[in-house]
Amino acid sequence: MRVRVSSSDGIADKQALLGYTLIGILLLSAFGFGALLLDAKMNIRLTGWGAPAFSSVFLLAVSLCIWFRAPRSLNERIIRDGAEYFGLLIFVTVIGAASTYPLSAFTGSYRDALFVQLDHDLWFDWVHWYRLWLGHPWLLECGRIAYFSIYASPAIIVSHFAVTQQKMTARVFIATFWVAVVTTLFLFIFMPGAGPLAYLWHGSIPYMPTAALFQSQLIPLIQNHSFHTIDLG
Repeated sequence: MRVRVSSSDGIADKQALLGYTLIGILLLSAFGFGALLLDAKMNIRLTGWGAPAFSSVFLLAVSLCIWFRAPRSLNERIIRDGAEYFGLLIFVTVIGAASTYPLSAFTGSYRDALFVQLDHDLWFDWVHWYRLWLGHPWLLECGRIAYFSIYASPAIIVSHFAVTQQKMTARVFIATFWVAVVTTLFLFIFMPGAGPLAYLWHGSIPYMPTAALFQSQLIPLIQNHSFHTIDLG
């Protein structure tokens, strides 16, 4: 007797394999992050709102995945899948962002001169555009909205995947997101920068971008082992 395996069964197997692979990769990433913290003699601040908030959201996502592991309706399936996607995305984002702190201890001198030269080769004048923005307050507001859209766009994307039942696509998206994070962290070790505001602008600062001067202030402290506590807030 022959058993015919449908294409949907094959897709489900691939989805499950990718899901388990993602979980394994993220667990290894967490262990790697912990090793970086130990090596740099750093820790995560557990007080304040940052660590409790991220932990609560992640635990809520895990709880929903377990509670609706066998969904009885489309809505329950959407909740389960959405919780999975949000939980994985938050995990990748928080681990990736927090890893920049201990990795800063391994960086060398700033490469801002290289970045300015690359901008010049692309006919991009940062100071010119900064001054142009200063003269048009509405551009500043548009810039803020555009910058903060980086938080909304991934949420919209994974919500769409949950509603439209695109589990494979969602997991590939999150895996690709993880690859982008790891690639960026790797390049950061060899190409740290103080930032264009710190490097190019002199005198009083009429407008402080959201990124502020954190890089130029924090990286030297971390390299000198004078910074030890990461506030996830």
